[in-house]
Amino acid sequence: MTKKLLTILTLCILCVCCAFGFTACNKAKDGKNSKDIQMSNIYNIYVAYAEENGVTPKTYEEWLSLIKGERGEKGEDGIDGKDGKSAYEIWLANGYSGTQSDFLNWLKGENGINGTDGVDGEDGKDGTNGIDGKDGIGVKTAVIDDNGDLIITLTDGSILNAGKVINNDNPQGLDFYLLPDGTYGVGGGNAYFLDEIIIPSVYCGKAVTQIICCYDVGYNGFNWFNNLTRISIPDTITSIGEYAFQSCSSLTSITFNGTKAQWNAINKGKDWNNNVPATLVRCIDGKIEIEKETVVIDESKPFIGLITLHGEDSTYDKNFIDAFTAACEVKNVKGIIGTYVAEDSQCYDAASGLAQSGCKAVFADSFGHESYLIQAAKRFSSTKFFHATGLRAHTEGLDNYYNTFANIYEGRYLTGYAAGLKLLTMKDKAVNNNFKIGWVDAFPYAECISARTAFYLGVKAALNENDSAYTVSMDVRYVGAWYDLDGEKVAAENLIADGCVLISQYSDSMGAPMACEQCGIPNVAYNYSTGKSTMVAYCKINWQPYFEKMIDCALNGEDMPVDYCGTLNDNSVQWYLGDNVADGAVEKVKAIETELINGTRKVFDCSKFTVGGENITSYLADVDEDGAFIGDTNVIITDTDTGITYFAESYYRSAPYFDIEIDGITIRNSVWTGPY
Repeated sequence: MTKKLLTILTLCILCVCCAFGFTACNKAKDGKNSKDIQMSNIYNIYVAYAEENGVTPKTYEEWLSLIKGERGEKGEDGIDGKDGKSAYEIWLANGYSGTQSDFLNWLKGENGINGTDGVDGEDGKDGTNGIDGKDGIGVKTAVIDDNGDLIITLTDGSILNAGKVINNDNPQGLDFYLLPDGTYGVGGGNAYFLDEIIIPSVYCGKAVTQIICCYDVGYNGFNWFNNLTRISIPDTITSIGEYAFQSCSSLTSITFNGTKAQWNAINKGKDWNNNVPATLVRCIDGKIEIEKETVVIDESKPFIGLITLHGEDSTYDKNFIDAFTAACEVKNVKGIIGTYVAEDSQCYDAASGLAQSGCKAVFADSFGHESYLIQAAKRFSSTKFFHATGLRAHTEGLDNYYNTFANIYEGRYLTGYAAGLKLLTMKDKAVNNNFKIGWVDAFPYAECISARTAFYLGVKAALNENDSAYTVSMDVRYVGAWYDLDGEKVAAENLIADGCVLISQYSDSMGAPMACEQCGIPNVAYNYSTGKSTMVAYCKINWQPYFEKMIDCALNGEDMPVDYCGTLNDNSVQWYLGDNVADGAVEKVKAIETELINGTRKVFDCSKFTVGGENITSYLADVDEDGAFIGDTNVIITDTDTGITYFAESYYRSAPYFDIEIDGITIRNSVWTGPY
């Protein structure tokens, strides 16, 4: 067998030799190297013979090692082959074009990702101090020239023109606003420190025709410009707004650059020169006496003042204005109303002007007025100052400064209860037995959070007590303003688009009710009836009882709590139902009101809401305003008569301090970034 196998191997070797010769011939013939193919064929012959004779064949690699001959002697060097193409030539042959520089740039890859920073080395040793530099150049003088440019003289004697700092069209800092007819109205603006003001006849190429009412469209007139002694009015003026020069207590000289006939033709608003000492107007053709009845206030009839953030277009401010007017009529006092008074030094100026005019009481209606009202109270001790929604009266220690608010959260709860009853007539609008409702809010302040939470708990109570199979959730969208008609409308529209089937609000315009009317969505309003078919209910604070108490305090010396909170019981909190209400709602809501008044029901009953899935048992609220915004008073108490543990809102001060985000209410946007 071995002999036979050796014979086979010998034959294979001969075949190999023949194959190499044949391969060489083939290679010379067609240029193809078929060595591997031939060797494979020979190996296959070997395998066939081995298996036929019962011998296990070697592997291909083992077989090759057996037939490999010894290394032969080194042959002579072959003839050098032709030079191959360069990489650049191959690049060109593949359809590219360009210079070698283009080719090299083509080879460059994109920049790699920056590696991570290495470990910081140790700080080097401090160097030696450098030589002292030369003295710098300072400012010697800075003046504004006749062209309104700031001219700076330096200590080296050089002079620089720093550019225009005063508008030549308005060097006194007056306010101008464009009128529908293309002319301009003028107001005091930032000129309150001047003792003399010359109103121009032209501004930006247009005639100046009106001295605006001090309460118009958010612009100041010249009211309470206490430094003003002389004013010159151009003959282009055709109207002077009411109270335009109210309480300019130093104004003794008024010059009109037109005729007496032109002056008489000017349309002058009510009390345009109230409490102004000037009695004559100097015209180009002589002097004319100012109407006697508008010079000073009738001292026989005391007067009080109201300062509001907006005008009657804001339902919030209109509520104050109407109640103030009614209280003045009941108490037979004169009321001065200043609208569009901003939450800045303008409030201080208005309050100070009223006090200087002999006003016995000054009331401001917006949260941001407080610090300026306190400033005025410290200066004018004989005048009493009152403020709605404020925080500091109980800690300031002033005997002429007061805060007030009302338990409006109870009104919110009652209108929420009415809304819940309405939802139960709309069961087809529930998704998985849950009603989704919306709330248009102003700011993430406790005043707003308290209101919306009370409303939500009222809705929830109505569902639980009348059909416990249904639940409610509420989405909130902030507007970032107390009054923004367009913004509130858009916010409501977005809530409706998100699936909310009923909308309520804290904000003060008709924007949300308008959106609800257009979409046929039930609406719960604030402060006033919307007069729309979709209105379910609304609530408001009735300020008239407080204004009457304020007048009695200021004029008759009657006692007044430093921090007063109105209630349902004294008619300070009112609620009303609209046409779009469920049958039987009036009786049910009145029954809930009775429970709130007698204390057997609490709006913020801690068993009725959760925070993070848990009922709260204690909570430190920021009651004593000190700027730290840190809770200082535990406001969770237990009623000894009913055993109800509840959040005692407006118990330790009148302004709300409920600022807890409870389960079931979701904020859908940021007040600072929008969108609505």
